[in-house]
Amino acid sequence: MADERELIEPTEGDKRFVRRDEEGLHAKVSGSTVGLKLKPETYKRALNEGLTFDERLESMPGKGTLRVVVVDVNSGRIGSVTVPSNALEARP
Repeated sequence: MADERELIEPTEGDKRFVRRDEEGLHAKVSGSTVGLKLKPETYKRALNEGLTFDERLESMPGKGTLRVVVVDVNSGRIGSVTVPSNALEARP
């Protein structure tokens, strides 16, 4: 177990998922807050490679989009990406 002094300052990240229909008239929002407490070597690796989180979402029938928004609660920095729902469909 790492000594508390060896850990990077804890932070939180908000993950939000916005699923919108094809017309953009209806949306379903879900998400959560994730606490992070990283060792220095893990923090350095995350800066270069990023962090991966798994999230199960209901499938969206038809066309539409999924927008993923991540907020660093401590710094207020925001990142987002929008993906067409057909890109999320399982491939044979």
